[in-house]
Amino acid sequence: ATEPIAGALILSAYLPHRRTIEERMTPQSKRVPLVMAHGEEDQVVQHAWGEASCQHLRQLGFSVKWRSYPGMAHSCTAQE
Repeated sequence: ATEPIAGALILSAYLPHRRTIEERMTPQSKRVPLVMAHGEEDQVVQHAWGEASCQHLRQLGFSVKWRSYPGMAHSCTAQE
């Protein structure tokens, strides 16, 4: 048997193809807790894109925690 995913940590990312997730999501996938984190000064993946993706996932019924980091560019921090 396949074990379910316990959760997902999504760093400095966004959903470029929103319809794809709508087509492929299942009731089980909506149960996976998500944490999205994004630096507010990211010049590779715009902060607004990540935030909009978070809102879209929430509208679809996913449980998403959003963390925004002031002054951080496209990188990681120990806080994550």
